[in-house]
Amino acid sequence: QESESTRTCFFTTCVRVEPTSAMAAQLAQVTCRGRRTRLASSRRNEKRSHRSRSLRQTTTEDTEVCCAAQAPQAVPEVQRPAQLPVVEQQFSVNLVLEAEALVTEVDDRVVQGLAAVMERLVSGAKAPQGAAQALTKFHGVRAPGISIGEYVMRIRKFFHCSVECFVLALVYIDRMTKKHPDIVVGHLTCHRIVLCSMMLSAKFQDDVFYKNTFYGKVGGLALAEVNALEKHMLQMMDYRLHVMPEEFELYHSLLCKAAEGAGAC
Repeated sequence: QESESTRTCFFTTCVRVEPTSAMAAQLAQVTCRGRRTRLASSRRNEKRSHRSRSLRQTTTEDTEVCCAAQAPQAVPEVQRPAQLPVVEQQFSVNLVLEAEALVTEVDDRVVQGLAAVMERLVSGAKAPQGAAQALTKFHGVRAPGISIGEYVMRIRKFFHCSVECFVLALVYIDRMTKKHPDIVVGHLTCHRIVLCSMMLSAKFQDDVFYKNTFYGKVGGLALAEVNALEKHMLQMMDYRLHVMPEEFELYHSLLCKAAEGAGAC
């Protein structure tokens, strides 16, 4: 059965409804709204693409300008000096050898100056009144069979320390004897005093130094005695090991003059 507004389809379960005027108006309104939405969306997409193109173009221009500003300039080729002639090479080698010989001469003069100063102190030492009361930890039972000058040279050979250590050693000896006048640098004390002062100066001045075991073997003392003498000398100097530049230059000049007076120049 069919009517004017409704038609039934017998081949499917769908029912087709003929649109009325109200429905047509509503459909036209929805369609118009969809067109406006799509148009607005299209305009937004165009604005975004235009903004993106502008941004890419600006970035490219900035990059080109930056690259142009940071473009490294052509570095002129450095001309390598031509190889020195044989005569000039030999002259340069001679200069180096002369400089090394001069440094070695100054070092030897300082070491020999310390040996000369210690020999003078030993020879000028007065016999203390009442030897039993004047004994210190630096006193030995008997004088060693090696002279103090040879002992200093032995230290120079095996300690492998800088030449400044010999200057500091003399400063430490002078500080200790001035603070404690009862200590006499004589035949029984000079070897231990020099060994202990050289140990302290090497440990204070140089970056690389040996253990007390090695220093004891060089000086001919046992490890326990070396440790005790080191601690005793530090206490007698109030642990003052730092030397000012003016004081260092003064004692350095004294050692050089002592070496010249002993005929070591």
